[in-house]
Amino acid sequence: MAGRDILSEMRSQANLSDTNRRLNRWEQGCTHSLEYLRLSRLLNNKLEECKALQSLGDVYLSRDTQPGCYPPEVADSLTLSLVPFEESVTLARQLSANQLLGRALGNLGYACYLLGRFGEALVYQQERVSVAVQEGDKVVLNVSHTNLANSSIYTGDTERALEHYRQSVTLSADL
Repeated sequence: MAGRDILSEMRSQANLSDTNRRLNRWEQGCTHSLEYLRLSRLLNNKLEECKALQSLGDVYLSRDTQPGCYPPEVADSLTLSLVPFEESVTLARQLSANQLLGRALGNLGYACYLLGRFGEALVYQQERVSVAVQEGDKVVLNVSHTNLANSSIYTGDTERALEHYRQSVTLSADL
């Protein structure tokens, strides 16, 4: 293994995963994400491990993007996305990596939303709002309020949904 550049190999695996995911080649995307995760753990690089977990979750999550009834393979893929996103949340907290934490919370909330688990989606998205406020990230804050509104509609809390949509409109004017 002399001369092997594992960091570059990890980046390549991440790029291959992302490209395959975007081309709807989920199996290949998953293979590359898992290799990225393996390499990050081999180096004991927690920051890259957190990113690899996000990559794997993104592949699982990308099978479909609209809430509703799914074929079993899509529902299974959405459910599988929860595990790496949950692990990424834990790791990002340990690393105090707020940007990664916000991304993981947002993806976890979105996966719950797609699975029809709207109460859980609200919890994750609300925590994402807290992270975005801490980071001063108005773009993420805007998206988070929209996601909170969408989930609130499905829980029947239209007043809460309207409030989040109003906050999103206000934030959009400042972007």
